[in-house]
Parts: sequence; structure tokens; C-alpha cells
Amino acid sequence: MAKVVVAFAAVVACLVIGCSKVDVIGKYRMEVDSSAMKDEDKAQAEFASAMLSMVTFEFKPESKCVVTAMGQPIEGTYSIEGGTLTMKMTGDTADNMPKSFKILDGGKRLEPVLTEKEATDMRGMKLYLVRATEEPEKPAK
Repeated sequence: MAKVVVAFAAVVACLVIGCSKVDVIGKYRMEVDSSAMKDEDKAQAEFASAMLSMVTFEFKPESKCVVTAMGQPIEGTYSIEGGTLTMKMTGDTADNMPKSFKILDGGKRLEPVLTEKEATDMRGMKLYLVRATEEPEKPAK
């Protein structure tokens, strides 16, 4: 299951990068949209959301990226062509990770590009990689 979570996270990360005119440098987190799922399948989305809350993506300058899942970083590179971000990860899980993402909202969100079978297996659940917002610093007391 962890490999599946990391794979979906990587796909979503790729979407964040989108195209070269889009600023994707920064950290991203996963979001799960279960609004199109049947009620009996929504427990799957809750489980996925809990697992994916432990996954972050960071896109760095010079086309470098890091996906961190359950505290374990996986490094790689990314490229942007048109409205698609493509990631290439290194390490043992690299072959199991999603590779391409559609860039949405000017790079604020990425959506994994899924095969027909992957989309069917998701039962209406959608995953997005969403740019993380920084919390403003609180003044010291």
C-alpha cells in the first residue's frame, strides 16, 4: 500500500510542475476528492487521505524534486512540456510511481494522469497535489 501511495504522490507532484512558464518551485501536499464516490466506497477515500497526509512533494530549482513518504525521501528530476509535468524518480520504488500530471490552476494543483484501469480502480476518487501555504510567523511573546 505504501508503494501505491508513493506512486500516486509522485504523479500528483509531476502535475504541480506543469509547464516551464508556471512557477512550481515549493512544497506540495496531497488532497483527496471523494465527492464523486459512492457512499459505500468513501471509507477507501478516508484511508487514502490518512495515508497521503504523510506524503509531501518538493520541487526545487534546476528540475530537481523530492517526494517524502512516511519520512523516507525519494529524489528525482522533473520536466515540463505543454501542460504536463513528468517526473523521473530514483531508487527502489521508482518504477511504481506515477510519472505524469496535468497542471491545473496555473500550477497551484496537479492531477495525476491515470490509465483507464487506474481510474476505474479509484472508484471516482480523485487525487490532487496542492501547493502548501506557509503559515505566517507568530510574533514572540
